[in-house]
Amino acid sequence: LPGILHTCTNRFAMIYKKLLLPFVFFVLLKNNTKAQDFITRVRIEFEKKVNMHRNIQGDNADKIKESIPKYDVTYYNFTYAGGQSLYKYDRENAAGQNPNFRITHDENCLFIDYTTKQTVAKKSIFLEDYIVKDTIKAIKWKITQETRNIAGYECRKAIGRIYDSVYIIAFYCEQMVMKAGPEGIQGLPGMILGMAIPTYNTTWFASKIELANIDEATIVPPNKGKKLSDKDLTDMMIKRYKEYGMKDIKPETVQRSFKNYLL
Repeated sequence: LPGILHTCTNRFAMIYKKLLLPFVFFVLLKNNTKAQDFITRVRIEFEKKVNMHRNIQGDNADKIKESIPKYDVTYYNFTYAGGQSLYKYDRENAAGQNPNFRITHDENCLFIDYTTKQTVAKKSIFLEDYIVKDTIKAIKWKITQETRNIAGYECRKAIGRIYDSVYIIAFYCEQMVMKAGPEGIQGLPGMILGMAIPTYNTTWFASKIELANIDEATIVPPNKGKKLSDKDLTDMMIKRYKEYGMKDIKPETVQRSFKNYLL
């Protein structure tokens, strides 16, 4: 009888293992797959915040600060699908506006094709809209081990540099495969969800992220604006700057103002 019981127990254990192991494997595989789901289409709302008090100095600094809000807050929408993105102005934070101090925001936008590395921007220059074509600019990045949660996604910190001396602090999400970010800042192995440029006293952080109902038809280059060659646009701006008294303005300085990293 003990031998029979031992045999039955072994057979039961073998049957149990055969039934249980595939189930355990399935659960582990499902959880692992879910954890590694990669996002290839996304719509993100970015809050852009500029500290307007930071560079105010002098004897009347406190009085000036009292007359203007500390932060200028605006919102931009970023949409990505199919290797292309559109980043465009959406609205200002009306609740934070001072009725006695009004800021006019340019409704600029930027289209990027990451396959061809071409960019098309609509920029307001001297109160007129112009279409500016360019290519993606390389940024030198150094990735760190520091992480931060932004809008529910784990992000890794990286430090970049533009114009040789302007530093960018960025937090990118590896789960989002697009090497993109706000304002055309890009080049990291994931989507930038948070960014700060101390020199400009400005931060950009994702305030809303949507993964469904992404309309690819809206991701198109802007076309409402004057279309000039780089040379004609440079000549026009030099002429306008000289009218404002900037007699020694150089062409490379002008080109940098409309073909820069930011909108």
